[in-house]
Amino acid sequence: MGKKYGKVEFEKKTTQPALEDWIKPLYGAVMNYYKYVIVVDTDQYGNFTTAVYEMTNERTVATEFEQSVPYLYLVAEAERFFDDNGHAVKWGIEAVDLMSSKIKKAS
Repeated sequence: MGKKYGKVEFEKKTTQPALEDWIKPLYGAVMNYYKYVIVVDTDQYGNFTTAVYEMTNERTVATEFEQSVPYLYLVAEAERFFDDNGHAVKWGIEAVDLMSSKIKKAS
């Protein structure tokens, strides 16, 4: 029998605190990288995947108990799974670097 794969549904618009609450403890990670946030999580079978969000100037409304935080928009999502979270993070960093180099060339 082959390895099983599930589906991880990344939100299109979210915040960093919401991502930190959403990922699975011990296996997931939320990391800032320049103006991006790289998110690693697992499916229900323990396969690692990753997505990249871009920080925006749009912010949440501050409340008495929470400060205002920027909204994040999904800009890249891995279309495959990884054996470990290190390789998933590497994919996210490479995706950001690729997007950044395309932006610099267009300027």
